[in-house]
Amino acid sequence: MKRKLSLILAVLFVLALFAGCGGKTDSGQNSGANDKEGTSDNSSANSGSSASETQKPEEDNSPYNFAVGKYKVNEEGWPVEKYEYELPLSTTGEKFTQWTVCWTPQYLPEDGYDGLSMYKGMQEMTGVDIEYSLVASDTRSENFSVLVNSDSLCDIMSQAAYFWTSGPLINAVEDGYFANFYEYKDYIPNYLYEVYTRSLNDKNVMDTAFYKDDVWISMVGFYETPLLNTGYMLRQDFMDELNLGNAHDVKTYDQLHEILTAFKTAKGPDFIPMMIYSTFELAPLNWCGFNTTPYNGGLVYTRVVDGKVEFCGTTNDDLELMKMLNQWLKEGLIDPNWSGNVAGTSSPITTNQANDLLGCSIMTPSTVKADEAVCINPNARWEPTQRLRRTEDQIIHWGYSGGKINYGSACFSAKCKNLPLLMTFMDWQYSDSGSDWTNWGPEGELWEYDDNGNRMLTEFALNHEAGTAWLQDCYCYNELGDAGIQHWRRNYAYPGGERFVAMFDVWDVSGFYDDAYTWPTGVKFTDEQQQTIDQYRTDANTYFTENSSLFFTGERPFSEWDSYVQTMMDMGLSTVIQVYQEGYDEYMASNA
Repeated sequence: MKRKLSLILAVLFVLALFAGCGGKTDSGQNSGANDKEGTSDNSSANSGSSASETQKPEEDNSPYNFAVGKYKVNEEGWPVEKYEYELPLSTTGEKFTQWTVCWTPQYLPEDGYDGLSMYKGMQEMTGVDIEYSLVASDTRSENFSVLVNSDSLCDIMSQAAYFWTSGPLINAVEDGYFANFYEYKDYIPNYLYEVYTRSLNDKNVMDTAFYKDDVWISMVGFYETPLLNTGYMLRQDFMDELNLGNAHDVKTYDQLHEILTAFKTAKGPDFIPMMIYSTFELAPLNWCGFNTTPYNGGLVYTRVVDGKVEFCGTTNDDLELMKMLNQWLKEGLIDPNWSGNVAGTSSPITTNQANDLLGCSIMTPSTVKADEAVCINPNARWEPTQRLRRTEDQIIHWGYSGGKINYGSACFSAKCKNLPLLMTFMDWQYSDSGSDWTNWGPEGELWEYDDNGNRMLTEFALNHEAGTAWLQDCYCYNELGDAGIQHWRRNYAYPGGERFVAMFDVWDVSGFYDDAYTWPTGVKFTDEQQQTIDQYRTDANTYFTENSSLFFTGERPFSEWDSYVQTMMDMGLSTVIQVYQEGYDEYMASNA
């Protein structure tokens, strides 16, 4: 996506000032907040000057503290620094509604978010009152459909883009459900600063954040710094016993194979050198030395090799990866009960870890401390390997999103009664002070200062039965659902936590990753193209999910691989690939 923010800025800026909520009253007139600050000329976005100061409007009696006209932009119209708001944002007492989710609602007070210090403080600071509609995680899809069908969306709809099923997401805007917040871009300097600065070294950030150059539908959440939060870890204490070196130095699959073999030889028949999940992957990055993913839940991951679109699960790289995994399984290096390892459940992985019977596992640093504590071996110590490669000098081409964008996001109702204020409220959460408050809340509840002036988690946060990370997602900013910026280091703010923060450095791929095969997230399909994809992918997808793991287990010989792939092509995958290729070629031509 091109970085020109102000292609038609002059016209749309004027329209934005009078668009209000982007919806219409019964008389057909656009409604909204017409304050003096919101109508000042954001002149630097059109001037072509570099980092010029926008014209500051004259002081008046406006009840709003909007950012419009008060921040510097570069020659392309992007803010050059973070903006700090004067609080409160509003003195009108306006109330908005937010549709969101909490994965641990049993730990909320009786009055929900209204009873939590961070949320109460946020309302007091900003002057913006939010009424939260908390929906159970397993009923969100059904509930979203009810809200759409009854045309009663909340003003803020967390992760709504995931649940829209009526064709391309732009239909939600064209049909009057979601606002196009491009029209309110001058109210969100902090969000735009985050998007722009992160896009300078990650071509997919803008295409993920913005549906089109002038159509912005879903506001994405960010990690404060890049975070790739799962990967393989080894039992370092076992490696020490067997003189196998340091897990942090393990770079290749061959090196891992040697370690797993040594574990198998030394630890006896009940020991499991390595686990995999029933889906093989939690995220498409743990086997990316093959530039693909063995994820068997569906044909959902694509790559582009020398301009040619391919689906992961059908390539020669997939064949080579499956051959290696099959060999490791036959050698007894992989858990034979792998199909019972279901992510998000009380799988055998947890039991095997606790009983000292597992040597290599996909883990996240936030769980290591607890996993070590419950192990019957008091010397248990998990440490990460590097992202594995086929050779030490290999450059990996596929598998990383950059770790800049988290799971949270938000869409906004087109019928909201004051979108300028709502956008300002959201943007405050991307400011330095706003993101600090939403991540940590007030001193004394989840955190306090130690003798050296460092912010540390309280005993309440560290020992809560919900677990430290889940409690913070419940009491403060929830990066799993809501838009904002996660200060992920908050999970490790305790004595010794620096050990776990350092684990993320081991997974850094900046020295051997070039992003060459990555599918551009900016590719968008028309209604007709999407219908073709949906129609022709179904049978091939079913066949894939039923057959892909059979090569791993040996139930299908590798001599059948070519016919296996051809069967999927004949079932409709070739047509799907053709549509994807057309979309990719059009995208590349428009961004040449």
